[in-house]
Order: sequence, then C-alpha cells, then structure tokens
Amino acid sequence: MKLLPYEIVKIEIDKWDPMGLLSGGAPDDEYDPEIKNIVNELKSVNTEQELAILTKNVFEKWFGEEFSFESCLTIAKNIWGQFQK
Repeated sequence: MKLLPYEIVKIEIDKWDPMGLLSGGAPDDEYDPEIKNIVNELKSVNTEQELAILTKNVFEKWFGEEFSFESCLTIAKNIWGQFQK
C-alpha cells in the first residue's frame, strides 16, 4: 500500500527528531505543524536540494534555531526517495 505524502514526511521527520523531543517523551504529534507545513509546500519542490532548503526553513521558523543544510539534506533524500518509488 502506497503511503500518503503526510505519512512519508511524518515517518522521516519523527525518525530524525531534530530537537530530541520525541526521544524525550513528547507526544507523537509533536512535529505535526512542521510536517504539515512541509507537505503543503511539496508541490513547489523539484529536487532533493529544494526539499532540504524547505525543511531547513520550516524548522528554523518554528524553532528559532539554525539547522545545518547537510542534516536537512539527509532527511530530504530519505523523503524524496520514498516519493520516487
């Protein structure tokens, strides 16, 4: 069964857990606003690099902290790879 875009992004973001919130006991929906933000912008993304920039911008906006492009690119590649299947 093919996963929905939201499900794909949620799985990868939750595994990444960039703020360590899920591993610290936060609710499963902790990153839902950021995930929804990314999913809503997916139609404007054409490459892994663009997805990495989108992910970086979303998380920096929501958390007010800087994220490395490299860490966001790793997640973007995981997400992008799921959409290519």
